[in-house]
Amino acid sequence: MKREIIRKTKTQETFKKALAALLEKNSILDISTKQVCQQAKRNRSTFYANYKDLNDLYQDLKKDLLEECYSSLSSAFFQEKTIVSFLSLVKGNKLLQTLLFQNEDTSFLNHLKHYESDQIKENMSFMKDNPYRDYIADYFISGSFAIIDRWVKNGCEKEIPSIAGLILGLTKNTNLDFIWNCH
Repeated sequence: MKREIIRKTKTQETFKKALAALLEKNSILDISTKQVCQQAKRNRSTFYANYKDLNDLYQDLKKDLLEECYSSLSSAFFQEKTIVSFLSLVKGNKLLQTLLFQNEDTSFLNHLKHYESDQIKENMSFMKDNPYRDYIADYFISGSFAIIDRWVKNGCEKEIPSIAGLILGLTKNTNLDFIWNCH
């Protein structure tokens, strides 16, 4: 039984790697189950023994990447070590870059933004009574991801500490007195 589970897990990882390789060059809309099977060097019956369809595999792959992102972002987002950790993950993972910024399917980016927005709101307890708290959190997250998007589009050429410093500087130097009084 244990050997069977290990084999199934390895087979699923093979299909995920195959899809990841195809996603670096193609949209999910342009990828077929046949292409994934060819890339994985597995047959279609093996594919369907593990996944309902291509979307099932795609969702499984995204779930794994989201868990990696959550692990990287487990601390408060606007701390240097958290931003550096996340930027390192993004820089080292072409598939993550694709799913975040070079994909017509925005669900991955939106899911991550929503997660981080919730994290920020939890850490903005001093503003819990401010009716604009949700807007403020969304503003910080959207701005931060826009900076990361530009960095990725420029080939991650700027050093990670510089980008982290830029994000931190823009968020920490925001006039909170103004934000607090905007209701």
